[in-house]
Amino acid sequence: MPRFFKVDFKNNKIIALGAAIEVGVRKETPIKSVGRGDGTPVLQGIELREWTTVISEDSGYMVLTRDGNDEAFVLFGDCIGPEK
Repeated sequence: MPRFFKVDFKNNKIIALGAAIEVGVRKETPIKSVGRGDGTPVLQGIELREWTTVISEDSGYMVLTRDGNDEAFVLFGDCIGPEK
């Protein structure tokens, strides 16, 4: 998994950034729903299995969970804020 991601809220997708793209990691995935929990964005989507991402608006720190048949994954990463 790539360490850095960009969340494109306008086009509802998450974009992988950095070296992971060069080794064949999928570059982007669609966001199916966006919500808020305690003032924190909660994004959900489906790519092979359902995933949920929570992002800290202060730091950009991200936690992604993904589950499947008898397995679960927890991934950590950083989101890059809007370009200025």
